[in-house]
Amino acid sequence: IKGNGNNFRTLEECEDRCIYTPDGECALPPDRGLCRGNFPRYYWDKELGGCKEFNYSGCAGNANNFGSEEECQTFCRAKSTYLKLWKKVWDAMQSWKSRGYS
Repeated sequence: IKGNGNNFRTLEECEDRCIYTPDGECALPPDRGLCRGNFPRYYWDKELGGCKEFNYSGCAGNANNFGSEEECQTFCRAKSTYLKLWKKVWDAMQSWKSRGYS
């Protein structure tokens, strides 16, 4: 199999390995990591609804770690917009269900 690490031979293998979280990496707190480096990076601040700079050590950490503010904004703002729309749909479905529609 060619490509990146998010590549599986079967759907079952993919579903066994991956866990869906609605906000994914954009909901994770900034994580400096374990090394001694000091590199400016950006993370999505869910409460702010935007990206903030933090210092990354150069190793470990988590996926809420972007090389530029633009990259962070592009990725997480799109995801945030999608999730807000999906929540509106979900809320509407629950409202219809509570009124006896299915």
